[in-house]
Amino acid sequence: PIYTALFTSWVDDWLLGGDMDQYESGEEGDRQIGGFKWVDADENGTIDGNPWFDADSNNYMDVGEGEMIATVGEPGDEDWGIYNKWGQKEVGSGKERSIQNELDKLVHNFGLEYWYGEYFALRAGYYYDKTGKISNPTIGIGLRFAGYGFDFGYTSGEVGHPLTNTMRFSLNMEF
Repeated sequence: PIYTALFTSWVDDWLLGGDMDQYESGEEGDRQIGGFKWVDADENGTIDGNPWFDADSNNYMDVGEGEMIATVGEPGDEDWGIYNKWGQKEVGSGKERSIQNELDKLVHNFGLEYWYGEYFALRAGYYYDKTGKISNPTIGIGLRFAGYGFDFGYTSGEVGHPLTNTMRFSLNMEF
């Protein structure tokens, strides 16, 4: 049944962390999950977090240079690396997830609508996105008459915010 598939997908992707083929913008993924690991290439006692290290200072990345190296074996092997070649973790990050992090990523839209008769509507709402630091109030009106309708919505907010002073119009018709 479909609900079993949806539940098992949720367990794998959210609860267990899932696996994702991440890639840099403008490029395609390597179609391989993981396969790289961090090493102390510059031998300074720490893994610096920089996937590239020019060991011979020739201003070129030679084969074998860098703190990100390919691992041998197959996906699922114990020694298989959990990072991609850019240093992004691709293999199961479930231990780093929490319900609070997931709730923080949600975008919340709240609103009230009041109809006066069947012809006029007043609307007020609130747009809240914790991750994107967006919290904007919204207002709107709606008019209906003889099968035609007009709606207007306005989003206010801080000066300089991309959604500030956004106006939305819609026309509709029953047929």
